[in-house]
Amino acid sequence: MSKHLLYTIFISIIFNFLNISIYGQSVLNEIYSRGTAGDPDWIEIYNNSENPINIGGYKIYDEGGFSGAKPKKEIPAGTVLSGYGFYVILTQGTGDPSDFGLSQAGETVWLENASGQVIDTIDFPFMSETQSYGRLPDGSSNWQLLNTLTKGGPNSNEQTVAIVMNEIFSRGTATDPDWIEIFNKLNENTDLSGFKIYDNGGKTGSKPKKEFPTGSIIPANGFFVIITDDTDPSGFGLSSGGEFVWLENPSGIVIDSIYFPALSETQSFGRMPDGSPIWQVLETITKGSSNNTYSVNPINLSIIGQLPSVIYESSGIAITSSDMFWTHNDDDISNRLFSCDYSGQLLRTITISNVTRTDWEDLAIDDQKRIYIDDAGNNDNNRTNLAIYRIPNPDTITSDEVEAEIINFSFEDQSSFPPPPQFANFDIEAMIWFEDSLYLFTKDRSSPFSGYTKLYQLSAEPGTHVAKLMDSFYLGFTFASAMVTSADINFEDGTLALLTKERLFLFKNYPEKRFFDGEVTVCPFNPVPGQVEAIAFNSSSSLIMTEEGTFENPGKIYNISLNSTNVHDLEIRLDGYSLEQNYPNPFNPNTTISFSIIKEGLVTLKIYSILGQEVATLMNEIKNPGKYELKFDGKNLTSGVYLYRLEAGDYINTKKMIFLK
Repeated sequence: MSKHLLYTIFISIIFNFLNISIYGQSVLNEIYSRGTAGDPDWIEIYNNSENPINIGGYKIYDEGGFSGAKPKKEIPAGTVLSGYGFYVILTQGTGDPSDFGLSQAGETVWLENASGQVIDTIDFPFMSETQSYGRLPDGSSNWQLLNTLTKGGPNSNEQTVAIVMNEIFSRGTATDPDWIEIFNKLNENTDLSGFKIYDNGGKTGSKPKKEFPTGSIIPANGFFVIITDDTDPSGFGLSSGGEFVWLENPSGIVIDSIYFPALSETQSFGRMPDGSPIWQVLETITKGSSNNTYSVNPINLSIIGQLPSVIYESSGIAITSSDMFWTHNDDDISNRLFSCDYSGQLLRTITISNVTRTDWEDLAIDDQKRIYIDDAGNNDNNRTNLAIYRIPNPDTITSDEVEAEIINFSFEDQSSFPPPPQFANFDIEAMIWFEDSLYLFTKDRSSPFSGYTKLYQLSAEPGTHVAKLMDSFYLGFTFASAMVTSADINFEDGTLALLTKERLFLFKNYPEKRFFDGEVTVCPFNPVPGQVEAIAFNSSSSLIMTEEGTFENPGKIYNISLNSTNVHDLEIRLDGYSLEQNYPNPFNPNTTISFSIIKEGLVTLKIYSILGQEVATLMNEIKNPGKYELKFDGKNLTSGVYLYRLEAGDYINTKKMIFLK
C-alpha cells in the first residue's frame, strides 16, 4: 500500500460494506426511524449532481415492500429534484396504504428509479430519538449516526467532532484482550468520566455498557485505550467476524459509531489519519499511539524581525535576492508591492498601475524571477473574476509603477457560484510556479469541514485559461491545521511547502509533478504563531515566514530551519498483495489497472468519483493467486480525479487516477 495513500482522497470516504452508491443520480442521504404521531419516520433523498433530476415514479421501501407484503411508496409524477438538492418523503403518517414505519432496531431500505432498477440501498442501525443516520458529507459513501437532524438540508454532525473512536482490536487473548482506542481532537485535556462504550449486547440491554472510570483523562490531541474484554460485568469481547460498536457521552448521546470488519490476529481497524472520517484495516497495530503514516518533524520558530507599520497584513512573499523579500497587504486598494530586508526595514514600494484588485493573496516567483500575484482570494466561493498578475523581476524595475500581464481563469469543476456548502473549496490563497505552469492550492471552506486542499494546474501565460483539477490532499480535521494560506517550492531539490496556521507540510521525492504522491513531513510549529499567510524558501534548508498584524502592532518575521532530526516515521504495507498505479495516467479514454493477490478469494475492483460515488465495477468474483490486468474505458466520464479500490481478503487499497478529455 502506498505510504501516503489516504492523504490524497478529496472528501470524507468510508466504504461502508453495506452501501451501494451510484454515480450521477439520486441517492438515499438521511434516515430517521424514531418518529412519532406528530413527526413520523422519513427518508431524505439527495441529488449528487449539479443537474436537475426528475424523480417522479421513484419508489422507496423497506423489507415489507421488498418481500411484496406491502406496496412500495412512490414519489409523485413530475417531482423534480434540483442540482445538489434534497427531497424528503414521509414513510408513515400520510394515511396512504403504502405507509411503512422504519424499524427502531434498524433494517434495510431500498430506492428504485422509475424503471424499477434499484439505485441505492442501505442497512441503517439502531438510533436514539435525537439521532438520524446519514451520509457525511451529503452524497458521499460515509454513513454515520448524526446527532443533529437535518431533514431536507445539508447533513452535519458538529457534536461528534471532539472525541471519537480511533482504533479497534478484536483478536485479543487472555494476556492481550480486546480494546478500543479513543482520540481527542481538542487542543486541551478532556475528562472521559461517564462516557460509555458498547457493542450489540449493550445496545439491546442484554449486557451493561462499559463506563469509563472516574478520572479518565485523555490528553490534548492524544489517545486513551479502554479494555473491553475484562472480568468486569460490563466487559465484552469484540467479534472476530466484525460488528457495530458505539460511544456515548455522559448525557447518553451516541457521539460515534462504526461497523468494523473481520480482522486477523495481526490487524486492527483504525482511522487514517487519526480522527479523520477514513477507516481502514491496519497491518501495523498502534495501540495508544498515532495511526498516521507520515513523518513528524516539530519546528521551533525563530523571530528575526518585525514588519514596518505600512505592511500590516502581509499575505504573500517572493524572494528575488538573498537579503530581502517582496510582499503586499491583503487589504490594500493601492495595489502596492513592498520590499523589506529580513529585519523588517522597508526598502522600496512599487504600484501595479493597470489592475483593479479584489482579494490579493499569495505571491509566486518563476525561474526568471518574475513575480505572480494571486488575485483569487474567494472567501464566499462565488467569484467569476479570478485573476493572476505577472510582472517582471521587480529588482530590474526602475520606476515606482509597473503594468502587469493578466491571467484570467476559471475552475473546470465549478459551475455554481457559490456551490453547495459541502463543496465550497475554491478559495485560492496558495500558489507556486513550477516548470512553466502555475499550481494553485485551495483553502477549504466547506461545511461540514472536509479538511482537504485541492490542487489545480494553470497556464502561466497571459490570457484566459481553465484551471485543471489535478489532485487533493487531506490535511486535518481543524481549520487551524488544514486551511492552506501560502505555498512555495524549492527549485534546488523540488521540496513543496504548504502553510497552515499550526503547521508546515513538506512534500518531496514525488514522481513528476504528482506532489502528493511523494514523501510527506508534517512540521508542527512551536510556538504556534499568529495569523500566518506568507512563506518562501530562502535556501534549501530554511524558509522565511511573515505574520499578519495591525498598523499599531505589525506582524513578526520568522526564520524556519528544516534541519531538525526529530522525525518519527511509520509505514503500513501487506507483503504479497499489490495494487499498481494505472497506466497511462492521466488517461483518455482507456487505462490499465494491474494488481497481484497471493490467496484465492473474492476480489472486487471498483471505480469511484472523487466524492465517493461508485462509477463502475471492474471485478467482483473469486480469483486464484496471481497477477491481473484490467482495462478501463472512461469515455463516459467527465474530466477530473477518480479513485479505484481493490479489496481481496483483508487487503484493501485505493489509488487515484486522472481522466482528461
